[in-house]
Amino acid sequence: MADSENSRTLPSITRRNILSAAVISLPALAASPSLGTPFNDLAGERTDDPTLSLWRKWVTAHESYVKAHHLQWDLGTKLYGLTDGHEIEIHLPSRRATFYASTAEEIDDFLGGRPEMAEAYAAARDRLAALHIEWDEADERIGYSIAVEMEKEACDLRLKLAKTLWNTPAQSVTGAAAKLHSFIEMKTPVAAWRKGLHPALRRFDEPSWPELRSILADLKQIGGPDHG
Repeated sequence: MADSENSRTLPSITRRNILSAAVISLPALAASPSLGTPFNDLAGERTDDPTLSLWRKWVTAHESYVKAHHLQWDLGTKLYGLTDGHEIEIHLPSRRATFYASTAEEIDDFLGGRPEMAEAYAAARDRLAALHIEWDEADERIGYSIAVEMEKEACDLRLKLAKTLWNTPAQSVTGAAAKLHSFIEMKTPVAAWRKGLHPALRRFDEPSWPELRSILADLKQIGGPDHG
């Protein structure tokens, strides 16, 4: 109980620091083995192509984003396991379909202004309010909303660095390959890096953009030491 109470009273900045440490400690991205390695051997210590240093910065940001996404996903799953969700079902006798409401405004749309539904309207509002209290308290304990914010910040940085990289002319085959690599990874759905995919996401088991990956492999081969 004491641990539970302490977790509720931790300041948001402390919870954010804890989550940041959790992101850093996550394991390497096993589902994206090319990250961080495809051009290191080719590029060596050269510094004359600015795209290579930009690419390395982008790789760091991209890895941070994927890890932040994993944390947000896991905390979201945990949050749903701790609560009954944040929406209610509304059954209208006059309709066969079941409606779902996650806001008071949606309840108003379904049941508001109808005297014969006054009791159902009040009950629905009470049920939704109770769900939201439960959700907010659980969210406060595990830091889900903070994780969502961290993921957004990481995503924004990744995109900013990618645009800078793409807008910088490559001065070598390796630099061009690095730009293509970042584009492919940016266009790959982030779910592709998750293990134990939900059946609906299994299509991400196959590498995306196979044609571009083939071109990338060609560029890496052409830019290799044997083709200097």
